[in-house]
Amino acid sequence: MDKNILFKLFRYWKNSSAIFLFSIIGLSSFRCSQESDRTLELNLLVRIGDRIITVDDFIHRSEYTIRPPYCRNNTYIHKKIILNSLVAEKLFALEEGDSNALVSNADFIDYVQGRKEQAMRKIHYYEESYKQIELSEKEIAEETERSLRRYSISYFSIKEEKLAEIIRHKLFKENVSFSDIYYQLAGDTLIPSREVKWDKPEREEIYNSLFHGMPKINEIIGPVSISDEQFIFMRVNGWIDSKILTEAQFNDRSKIVSERLTEQKAWSDYQSIVGKIMQEKRLEFNHATFKRVYELTAPLYIKLEEEKKNFINNSIWEMAQSDSQFIDFPKQLDDLNSAPFFVVDNKAWTVADFRKLMKRHPLVFRKELSGKSTLREQFRFAIVDMIRDYYITQDAYEKEYDLCPAVIQEKTIWEDNLLSLYHKFNFISEKNTTNSSQTEIDEDYLTPYVENLFVKYDAEIEINIKKFEEIKFSNIDMMAFQTDQPFPVVVPSFPLLTNKNRLDYGKILNANKK
Repeated sequence: MDKNILFKLFRYWKNSSAIFLFSIIGLSSFRCSQESDRTLELNLLVRIGDRIITVDDFIHRSEYTIRPPYCRNNTYIHKKIILNSLVAEKLFALEEGDSNALVSNADFIDYVQGRKEQAMRKIHYYEESYKQIELSEKEIAEETERSLRRYSISYFSIKEEKLAEIIRHKLFKENVSFSDIYYQLAGDTLIPSREVKWDKPEREEIYNSLFHGMPKINEIIGPVSISDEQFIFMRVNGWIDSKILTEAQFNDRSKIVSERLTEQKAWSDYQSIVGKIMQEKRLEFNHATFKRVYELTAPLYIKLEEEKKNFINNSIWEMAQSDSQFIDFPKQLDDLNSAPFFVVDNKAWTVADFRKLMKRHPLVFRKELSGKSTLREQFRFAIVDMIRDYYITQDAYEKEYDLCPAVIQEKTIWEDNLLSLYHKFNFISEKNTTNSSQTEIDEDYLTPYVENLFVKYDAEIEINIKKFEEIKFSNIDMMAFQTDQPFPVVVPSFPLLTNKNRLDYGKILNANKK
């Protein structure tokens, strides 16, 4: 089998979709508990043999990726096309089965396992930390009051810790004014200013300094560390306190505040949990091997970063590439496979071990790469973070989070998506489509084939019509990413298999059926 089959599948994905808008989203929480099977059952929308589509699956596949024009709106007809497309994807996967070259391909196996383990780490976070958080009414009330304030600040940032300390001394010891400091730094009297809102994305350090510090007007805050070697100084120009007028507004606000507080506390607690997992585990690089691996891979990551910057103006292939991390490493790296790369927890890792893990956990850089000087440090940090996640994953396996329904469903979604693409690719490749347009291919080959599959699997398809009709979703084009994850794309591309707008197959799902 062609070792680059996944590469070809993602290229096929490229020819099937286009990007118009994207959005970055954060870490989502999964559940794994005794009642999770029942929760999944109650959320069930379609059952096709041993495959399922949940209400959440339907919404996420509709909202977190770009839908084609023929089903982009929130109308009942378009909803039916979306449902039929998702069902058709499952049918293609079932037709392809598990006895083919793709499922035995090492890259496919690693990719799907990587997706599964990423879901396991989310479960780990939820079960070990998030669900353990309990908030008092006093905490929620106090935070709700703080959340109504909007701060107006002037600010400037510094990239060197030593310089930040010098400025701190001038501001607080020598009483040099904020404006004079900025003029000395920038040669300008117009200091940058902006509004900071509680409910807008903000760095935690800035948020805590303002909303928990409760500063006075004209108070100067800083230096506040906002990233490696980057510090911000702020002057509070004033604030506006909003008012809650109705009970409904108060309840809505309290719910939002409660969710945010829970996330903040959970993340803080989770750092301690991870700290215990990593306790006494020290990573030591073989400097000679690190230098050689870095020299061989740095140009590739710089190139990849440049491609990502042009993402909006390019096709979905750039998104697929960034998700799957198909980096064509130079052959010289193969010569280093047996070389010792690093030691952690008394275990020696070779370059081959590192590359194997990278297929399941592509490197995630903590900040944007701006050149080789930045990349060397970020490359080291990314490896450290990958090893940290490796041990979190091992802890998740020990706790059997790989058996959670949410993890199994996440793995199946990506597995079926690739199997479906593979089946579609093979099906069309067998036809004489040299001089055919995409429309002709769809009408002459794909549409009748899909219709035949609906007939073939009619007895195995069950649909919860009541839940289907209750589904509401937006018609805003959006491509969703979670940029702090090894696989940032949230859901697979929309399956371009059919524009069928009738539900004339299957039977009504009995929601109480086990």
